[in-house]
This record gives sequence, C-alpha cells and structure tokens, in this order.
Amino acid sequence: MDYTGISPEDAKKLLVKPMEQSFANIENIKELESFAYEGSGVIIAHFNPGANSDKAIRDIREKVNDTIPKLPADTKQPTIRQINLS
Repeated sequence: MDYTGISPEDAKKLLVKPMEQSFANIENIKELESFAYEGSGVIIAHFNPGANSDKAIRDIREKVNDTIPKLPADTKQPTIRQINLS
C-alpha cells in the first residue's frame, strides 16, 4: 500500500492497522507480519498448512476491497501477491 509522503508511523496508523484489523477474521491465517515504511506499508499473511489457497486469496481480496474506502483518499490501489512456498 503506497501513500506518498507519509512517515512510517503514519503508514502504520493509516494503512497497515486498518488492513490488519480487516484480516482478523479470515479463516486459516496463522500469522500476520506487517511493516511500515516512509510512504508505504506491507502486510504478509501466513496461512496454516493445508489451507485452500484459492479461498485464502479470495478472502484477502474481499477484505482489501472492503477496507480501501477506510484508507486515505490518495492511497494507491493495494497490490496482492500470492507466494506458495511449498
């Protein structure tokens, strides 16, 4: 998630926290890692072994789309990437 010009602290508060809260009820999330940088925030969702990856990515996309209106107006469209480490 990118929002040009904000501090890491503001990225955490304005970008990362709202997304983390929206991910709270997604089934099979084992762990969330988040990072805030100047002008951006990143969240990595780790799923339980055996989780349905298609459902997981659909759930993430749905929550991201639901949360976008809560982000600052100038926030760029969040990018979702799926990485399978198995």
